[in-house]
Amino acid sequence: MIPHLLNHPDPGRLVASSSPEEVVDALRQLGAEDPWPDWSLRLLDRLFIVWSAAAIARHSDEQGIAELQSALAYACTRARNAATLPESWRARWQAASDMLESRRQGLQGRDPDLILGRKHVQTLLGMLGAQETAQSDLAAALSGQGVDITPGRLSQLLSLMESHGLLEKRKDGRENRLKLSEQGAKYAPAPAAAAPAPHPDGFRASEQAAQYAAKPAASPAEAHGRGFWTNVEVVQEHRPWLEAEAA
Repeated sequence: MIPHLLNHPDPGRLVASSSPEEVVDALRQLGAEDPWPDWSLRLLDRLFIVWSAAAIARHSDEQGIAELQSALAYACTRARNAATLPESWRARWQAASDMLESRRQGLQGRDPDLILGRKHVQTLLGMLGAQETAQSDLAAALSGQGVDITPGRLSQLLSLMESHGLLEKRKDGRENRLKLSEQGAKYAPAPAAAAPAPHPDGFRASEQAAQYAAKPAASPAEAHGRGFWTNVEVVQEHRPWLEAEAA
């Protein structure tokens, strides 16, 4: 059964007369099988967007921001029927929560640990470097790797990463140019180790060493005849004999 608040005929009136706590109370009444009617989704969206804009505009409203983020998180992940919330609305409300988080961090200070687990953040840290990259080039590279992210969502994530001190952004005409900050470089994933270079004969030097190690020890004469003098282990093994011959 859909709660009365989520069926209210006048969302504009609710903006001024209700609160995030009342929205959470209404969402708690939803059952796992309850649908998300289009009217309720549009009503919630109106409340979330207007309240978010007002909270961001206020000089200092950390408590109001926290309450609104709790309501957004409840709608997106904790409501009993959250699994059936249309993904387009979930993404929209997560974006609103990200904007609130940027504002909250601006009031409290930066804490990169709060966003390192966000989807795509590690990918972006790995793709950016100390040299500037155009945002359009970054978007193209993400698309080339099959990363599904809209231009709007990418801009929001980059702004969030900037607000937490992970990257630096510079305006260049109509283009944003991005690079990792000093702090961001510390959180960037380590590059994958390069594979050992192949041996000129078609196999790796380590494989060649293993083959030599598997062969039985040779006498000095046999070693010379088989061309082993370049093998360090053989030279060291027969050093006493060589020194005796030289004497």
